[in-house]
Formats: sequence, C-alpha cells, structure tokens
Amino acid sequence: KKKKKKKKSLKIIFPIGIKFYNFLFLLLENRNDAFCISEALKNSDYELLDEILFTKFNLLFFFLMLLIQKKKKKSDK
Repeated sequence: KKKKKKKKSLKIIFPIGIKFYNFLFLLLENRNDAFCISEALKNSDYELLDEILFTKFNLLFFFLMLLIQKKKKKSDK
C-alpha cells in the first residue's frame, strides 16, 4: 500500500518538478548572464544587476503563476 501512495504523489509532483527545473536551466543556461551578474557585482553596478534579475524573476514568477492556475483548474473540475 505504501508503494502505491508514493507512485501517486510522484506522478503529480515529478512532471511539475521536471518542467520547473527545465525552465530554471533555460534561465541559467545562458552563462553570459552569470558572467554579467558577477561583473555587475564586481563593479557595484546595481542597475544592471536589477535589470538582469528583474527579467529572470519575472519569467520565473510568470511560470509559477501558470503552474498555480493549471492546478486550480484541475481542482475545480
């Protein structure tokens, strides 16, 4: 019985986890961004830092909102 419960929860969590991590990798894949962030930190260029992080986190937030909406739609049915 315990194994069945595990499988059920994995089916729900795992695909979301994969999508989320794929998305994170897409965000971080561009090593140029990481370089820009480190350069911005070195030069105390907080405007550039804000710009990079703002765009990244906006995308991340948007993605999370989509996930939440999908979950709500499923639970409404």
